[in-house]
Amino acid sequence: MLVYKYGIDQYESELMAKLVQAQNNLTALRFEHWHKYELYSINWWLLILIVLTSWVIWMRLVDKRQIKDCLLVGLSIGLMSLIVDYIGGEKLFWVYPVTIYPLLPRLLEIDLAALPVSYMLIYQYYPKWKAYIIALIILGAMLSFVAEPLYHLSDGYQPLVWKYYYSLPIYIIMGVFIKWFIIKLRHIEQR
Repeated sequence: MLVYKYGIDQYESELMAKLVQAQNNLTALRFEHWHKYELYSINWWLLILIVLTSWVIWMRLVDKRQIKDCLLVGLSIGLMSLIVDYIGGEKLFWVYPVTIYPLLPRLLEIDLAALPVSYMLIYQYYPKWKAYIIALIILGAMLSFVAEPLYHLSDGYQPLVWKYYYSLPIYIIMGVFIKWFIIKLRHIEQR
């Protein structure tokens, strides 16, 4: 399936024309794979369920008095997760064989649902640093050594050169950075 047709004369260089054509071919292959192997598969439905369940849980458990801070945590975690997943995917550290829709970023469902909700709830329920760090370590361990291997076993995630234990410090550092950042923002706001 050819999405767009580009001529070399539209670009300043032949190399840019090749990049555009390669992107065009990649998009076409993603749609073909999605239609043949991903759409309505068990993993596709699992991703839909993860998105819906994550946000239903959050809506039921969020403390409305902390909603601005919680949303800032969730949006920040979502953005960082998308960046990490994009870089890891481009560097072929891992691949995600299934996505809800091929034009959306891979693992968008986890990056913008399950992870942000998990971090928002930890932020809300563990306001003290010590308890927060312990909760982050537990979350990071569960994600690294339970969720990632299970998702791998279900063929939703294929680490290529990535090891599960590489993820643990990333999960913890993201959470520490977000809490520190929100505290700094509060200090700026109070001045």
